[in-house]
Amino acid sequence: VVAKKFNEALKCYEKLVEKGVEIPQLVGLLASAFTTMYMVKKASSEGVDDKQIAELYGFSNPNRVSVLKRNAKIYTNEDLKEIILQLCELDIKSKTGYNADYELKKFLLNL
Repeated sequence: VVAKKFNEALKCYEKLVEKGVEIPQLVGLLASAFTTMYMVKKASSEGVDDKQIAELYGFSNPNRVSVLKRNAKIYTNEDLKEIILQLCELDIKSKTGYNADYELKKFLLNL
């Protein structure tokens, strides 16, 4: 999803739902991924090097920072903030009677 490979993301989404993964869990995973990407991008823009970022956020593998930075290049900081807010709204919708399947697919298609 974060790399904007939507066809693959939708196929993966369908498989996870078929296996019984709840939509709020998926929303939480997405929110965590985008939040982490935002934090890494922000720290990097402030001059923090990859090793320090890995230590700061408790990543056992510093290469994770490189992957996050590469994926974050697709988005501006403002894009990431907006996506995180949309995921917060989606989380609420998925727990309050909205059609969670429809709402998550709509989110994915609007990325």
